Amino acid sequence: MQLSRAEDLGTGIRNTYHYSKLYSGEQPEFLEEDTFKVIIPLKKTTQKTTQKTAQKTAQKKTEENLVKITEYLTIKPQLSMSELAQKLKVSKQAVRYYIDLLKKRKIIVRKGPHKGGEWVVKN
Repeated sequence: MQLSRAEDLGTGIRNTYHYSKLYSGEQPEFLEEDTFKVIIPLKKTTQKTTQKTAQKTAQKKTEENLVKITEYLTIKPQLSMSELAQKLKVSKQAVRYYIDLLKKRKIIVRKGPHKGGEWVVKN
């Protein structure tokens, strides 16, 4: 029974070496002091990588919200920015930003006054 347990421990240490090299490219550190410690190095990410990932996520969310806004405005062209903000669960400033993007891309146009007017979604 003890031999089986020792074999299991040995396999675990081998796996630790193997997967640590695959994951981070470095070897783990085993310290035998008052307590037994294993230091497993983590994969290093650069600030540039983190920023690129955040930008891609933000861009994807923006595009999704632009599509939702055009869908909402197609169904109900009189929607206000407050109502859009509630539907999208974002701030009014975010909706204003999305509306500006849609206007720059010439996807939507405002017809009539600010109060009482409506949005026209172009195809």
